[in-house]
Amino acid sequence: MKRLLTLALTTMAGTLAITGAVRAADADDILATGGIYGGPSQAAAVCYVYNPGSRPVFISSAVIRNQSGAIVANLTTNSCHMMALPPSQTCALDAVATNQAYSCTISAERAGTLRGNLDMRTSTGAVLANSNLVATSGSKEHDDK
Repeated sequence: MKRLLTLALTTMAGTLAITGAVRAADADDILATGGIYGGPSQAAAVCYVYNPGSRPVFISSAVIRNQSGAIVANLTTNSCHMMALPPSQTCALDAVATNQAYSCTISAERAGTLRGNLDMRTSTGAVLANSNLVATSGSKEHDDK
């Protein structure tokens, strides 16, 4: 009986350790901008993400949100979502902007190694306002080694 109990406890401990490791590996970091507003002439919200590191970074989610926090569903472009961003490469997402504030949120492994910003632009592409992507509270920075 003691041997059976020891085997059961060892199996449970191993399962918990593996589950914890998988969850830790699956946890993404988050980069985000604050809400920005370019004024009534803004026509587009454009978010750029750049990987300055030496390894690809998998981006699991890339979204633009309106001032209510709702995800903008109809993006004009999204070359970032669910992709491995190679070193020294950029991806982008953009949406038609109305008269409200917008923000950009990126979820990725090692997101702290990424750089980027959100631009509010006119219909001719002139930048009215921008904000850098920064690690959010609770997001951890990673070395690119």
